[in-house]
Amino acid sequence: MEITWIWVWFVLVFAIGASVGSFLNVVVARIPTERSIFWPSSSYCFRCFQPIAWRYNLPILGYLILRGKCATCGKSYSSRYLWVELFTGMLFCLVFAMEIVWDVRAIGWVKQFPFEMKFGLVPLKGWAVFATVITLISFLLAASLCDIEHLEIPLPITITGTLVGLLLSTIFAWPFPNEWLASAQALSKTEPMGRQTIAFGIQPWPFWHPLPFGLTPGGPLVGFLDGLAGAFVGALICRVVRWVYTLGRGIESMGVGDSDLMMMAGAFLGWQVVLVGFFAAVFPGIVVGVLQLFLKGSQVLPFGPSLALGCLIAFYSWPWLGLLLAPLFFDPILMGAMAISSVIILGASSLIFRILGGVAPLSE
Repeated sequence: MEITWIWVWFVLVFAIGASVGSFLNVVVARIPTERSIFWPSSSYCFRCFQPIAWRYNLPILGYLILRGKCATCGKSYSSRYLWVELFTGMLFCLVFAMEIVWDVRAIGWVKQFPFEMKFGLVPLKGWAVFATVITLISFLLAASLCDIEHLEIPLPITITGTLVGLLLSTIFAWPFPNEWLASAQALSKTEPMGRQTIAFGIQPWPFWHPLPFGLTPGGPLVGFLDGLAGAFVGALICRVVRWVYTLGRGIESMGVGDSDLMMMAGAFLGWQVVLVGFFAAVFPGIVVGVLQLFLKGSQVLPFGPSLALGCLIAFYSWPWLGLLLAPLFFDPILMGAMAISSVIILGASSLIFRILGGVAPLSE
């Protein structure tokens, strides 16, 4: 892709991202307090209740022009508004680079669209993939910001995100945008996953291999079942951990909002990714927990951002991580044994913590 066109797209994508960040600020400010994000339609000052003029409501620029203060009463705004807009714009650019420019998930844009990519014309399928991925990330970011600021993840965000995820999964069923796999390179019903060439799409993998009930790759039902299985597993794993830990430790660990966040992510990504993402979230969770303890002296921390980051880590590492774990995912006996062993280990560990005492939960 030509360098000139790359910068043109980056400017456009950053502007869109900053605008989305401005909307996310509204979501984080209103939804946790049960206010409508649609009425009043314009932003307003929380002190004097005067609407903010459109020229002061431009993402990033508006905050800088006003120097973080209301033009009417002079009340200072939180710098969060600026940082969220700036971060979201940069995040959109990063995702665009990873999905389209660098093709880190090996979808094969240059191979499928050599002419368009050579002259900097992003194919429509590329925009579809980018829009779907960034929609998920926007929902995850909104939920994470609410968790950080209010220590809760509002249900309207996760329910809406789950429904949108199921819809997009149905429309862009695996292996979109590599539909050629459905006809020219259909997966073998006998050869195990991981030992054959696999085309990655928005949904990294089908919900099961081989596909049951005569289902074919790329069909809407395959996409819907993939999203439905992901939502179910995402919600289930957090609730099981919460129940087992509470039973053994005697105090609650993960919040219900964490389960809803994973349900939402699973509706977009499928059950395998959220399963791995849950365990991947442990590492950023430990880092955040240590920082929280060191800076604030508090052991209560929002686990939602770590879960969101864990899902994205699993998603972008799937081209090699998925193949490594393929023998596990589609073996029901091995999966069942692993699930039972994990529950037993978690229950025993939480009971030991209860006996020893002095261990606080990760989140509430």
